[in-house]
Amino acid sequence: MAGKTNGTASIRRAALAGAGLFAFALPQGAFAQEAKPAAGHDDNTIIVTANKRAEALTSVAMAISVETGEKLDRQNANGLMDYLGNMPNVSMQTFGSPGLAKVVIRGINSVTFNATTGTYIDDVPFGSSTLFAGGALLTPDLDPSILERVEVLKGPQGTLYGASAPGGVLKFVTKAPDTREFSFGAKQEVSSVRHGETGFSLRANVNLPIAADRLALRVSGFYRRDPGYLDNAVDGEKDVNRVVSKGLNASLLWTPTENLSIRLGGIIQQLNSEGINGVAVDQAAFFGFIPDEPRAIIPTYGRYDSEFTTPEWNHTRTQVGSATITYDLGSDISLVSATSYSVARNRKRADYTPDYVDLVPPGDRVQFLYGLETKKFTQELRLSSTGDGPLQWLVGGFYTKEKSEFISIFQPILPSDAFDTSTLRVYDGNEHSRYREYAVFGNLTYYLTPELDMTVGLRYAHNKTSLRGRDLGLIGNPDDPTVPLAYTLPTSSEGVVSYLANLRWQPSDKLMFYARAASGYRPGGPRTLPEGVPAPPGFTNQFGSETLWNYEVGARASLLDNRLTLSGALYYIDWKNIQGFVAFGAFGAFGNAGDAESKGFELEVTARPFDGLSIAGGVGYSDATLTRSDPTFGGTVGGALPFAPKWTFSINPEYEWNVGGDWRAFVGGNIQYQSRRWSNIEGVFLSVPLEAYETVDVHLGLRSDKFDITLFAKNLFDVYAGVADNSTMFFAPAKLGINTPRTIGVSFSQRF
Repeated sequence: MAGKTNGTASIRRAALAGAGLFAFALPQGAFAQEAKPAAGHDDNTIIVTANKRAEALTSVAMAISVETGEKLDRQNANGLMDYLGNMPNVSMQTFGSPGLAKVVIRGINSVTFNATTGTYIDDVPFGSSTLFAGGALLTPDLDPSILERVEVLKGPQGTLYGASAPGGVLKFVTKAPDTREFSFGAKQEVSSVRHGETGFSLRANVNLPIAADRLALRVSGFYRRDPGYLDNAVDGEKDVNRVVSKGLNASLLWTPTENLSIRLGGIIQQLNSEGINGVAVDQAAFFGFIPDEPRAIIPTYGRYDSEFTTPEWNHTRTQVGSATITYDLGSDISLVSATSYSVARNRKRADYTPDYVDLVPPGDRVQFLYGLETKKFTQELRLSSTGDGPLQWLVGGFYTKEKSEFISIFQPILPSDAFDTSTLRVYDGNEHSRYREYAVFGNLTYYLTPELDMTVGLRYAHNKTSLRGRDLGLIGNPDDPTVPLAYTLPTSSEGVVSYLANLRWQPSDKLMFYARAASGYRPGGPRTLPEGVPAPPGFTNQFGSETLWNYEVGARASLLDNRLTLSGALYYIDWKNIQGFVAFGAFGAFGNAGDAESKGFELEVTARPFDGLSIAGGVGYSDATLTRSDPTFGGTVGGALPFAPKWTFSINPEYEWNVGGDWRAFVGGNIQYQSRRWSNIEGVFLSVPLEAYETVDVHLGLRSDKFDITLFAKNLFDVYAGVADNSTMFFAPAKLGINTPRTIGVSFSQRF
């Protein structure tokens, strides 16, 4: 594969990049002058809300990685792909277009499209909880300009965060209004990608105190055009995979009294992409169909050429409305109410002509139209203690109601791009699912001594899932393709209990050790066999929930007068009853198809050897494999789980020094590495290995209290790497999703 690297090459490139950064910085007399600490890397404590209460990151007894909004801005990050690689044992599985991706933590990933990583925006969950609505596909990729920070909670979070978070939680924390001061900010960016075109972005935000210390409004918006870099080999069109994103975020904060605060929020974000990130490659070599020959990446045309006869596109829309009320009841008790309504919507068109050309009239093409939408209402109430006594507690209740629709159409179209109504549709399916859940939960912490405390947690959740739909077309109803074939599955119902136990020892405010055991789950759902087919022994009309237990020990330390901080964890995960598609005689249905385990470690380090220099980095090892497989599931026992790299590594150096007045110069970088990943469970038919790769980003510039000017380069060495198998169907032309080529740009920021 072009761009394939090994460990030696990775270390060599990292060393070259590091040497280049310091060669630029150190000769400038940096050691001879009094340098200010780099902003964002000072001694201020990072506050997180992983346990649904504000607390210092240094005291959180779980593995958690945090990226601040300030750091994302400095690195010119535009989305998840830019910064999740900074976090040990965190990766992404993409599906050909921005806005369609799974976040994978500690290798916990399956072949179904329900999430293993829960997603929260501030205090509210986002996305579907069920297997039927593609909750994992529509992970929101919020523009970093609206974010205060991003928290990734590793391991199951079942007691506080509920269903569909067995691997962990991705939590976006947005910027809150400031009731004290007016502020305005803007940022403009222009970039050019190698092998492609020029892109740009515009961002702006304003904070308006309406009533001093009482009422404020914050509004921000952005427009971004990410340049394309793939060409269509069929008609010669250039840069077909460009992406346009735009969004608006508004937040109103009202504090009528010292004891009461009300925050209303709204987010609308639209992402429109043309084409699919898929380089056309030789199918036989890609999938390993050639006897006695190893798999190989052989582009059909060129390294940056796609292939489609029908224009492809993808539209993703994220909408969230929320209301969070916090009230101090007195007697060291606080009440929080979090209400939300959200919509996750995706519409996509892909070219399936190579698969179905024999089923349509000569000259026709076949398009695949895909639609997915989830409308979700949630309500959570929490009571928690706020005093300093030896007993701390939190109790709450949660309710969600979800309505989802899934549409898939294989439609013959004429050369004019209009529907061919003279012939039958290949397939037309429409499916509606409903999900309801209510839950009660609580955590209790008791300080055995001032240094030693123990936490236990419990959550009981009850859910119901219903599913109905209809199929027609040559595949949907072979007996009469013009007649809709309707179906309704029996409603599933189950109750699930999640557990937590923590032991934390803090011998000083600079050192903390913990041990943690926690469980999580993904809900089951309804299933059935065709009418008249006898049920095999043990078959029921619903498949069960998955359960996952995580056992973890870890430590955090702050040494050398806070110039060196360390955070590490060792873990073992036992995952039971993984959901998948299994056979029951001649027919198939969803079921509990196997078990898996994951074991490994994470280490994150931040060093500040002297004023002005900060070096942050992390390394993770995760061995996530299948340990049991239903014979009809197809998984190989001992095979790696999909998109679960064993090794992840990152390092982020930054140096800043005074150059006169309030101006400071800076130079920094970002190196990310991921080892080999598999596109499906290792050993499954058509599972493709994606080789290890690393990327190097650099940035340099000048900043003052009001202005920033930054020159940056992403993927400096123009590494060419496969990041996804984006083939549309088993027998369609194989398509390799690749990372973005070298991108060079400049940005200008203003703050008032």
